[in-house]
Amino acid sequence: MKPKTAIQGKKISSFAVNQAFNEWGRNRFDYGLIDCCQFTAFVAQRLTGKDYSEGFVYSSKLEAYDIIKKHGDLIDLFTHILGCKPNEAINDGDPCIIEMDGVGQIAGVKYGDSVVCLLEQGFARLPNHMIRASWTLCHK
Repeated sequence: MKPKTAIQGKKISSFAVNQAFNEWGRNRFDYGLIDCCQFTAFVAQRLTGKDYSEGFVYSSKLEAYDIIKKHGDLIDLFTHILGCKPNEAINDGDPCIIEMDGVGQIAGVKYGDSVVCLLEQGFARLPNHMIRASWTLCHK
């Protein structure tokens, strides 16, 4: 028997996303363990039961950027990992890539009228208009 996930029908509830955020907790930023990509993968795993971070292993900023460069950019990497092209994420919990001036591309999670991202300085809730790519999670 497969473990139950937070998915109810085809839509992920805001409560399930909140629960995943709370399970993640607040920890010091650390590339490969506690960063924007690992946060986004953690939430996706909690919501779908699928581990999207398998094979995406790195332990420094340089290693992370090397992996990203091999695919082109962060959007291309997420497209590869998720197995589908970007589309319009409309549900809470959907993975997104935003573009921030002076920082570049950052992975995050759609939540209400914003995207929750884990930056080196901590969590940030950024407006939807910053989304450059998004994916609707494949639901079981």
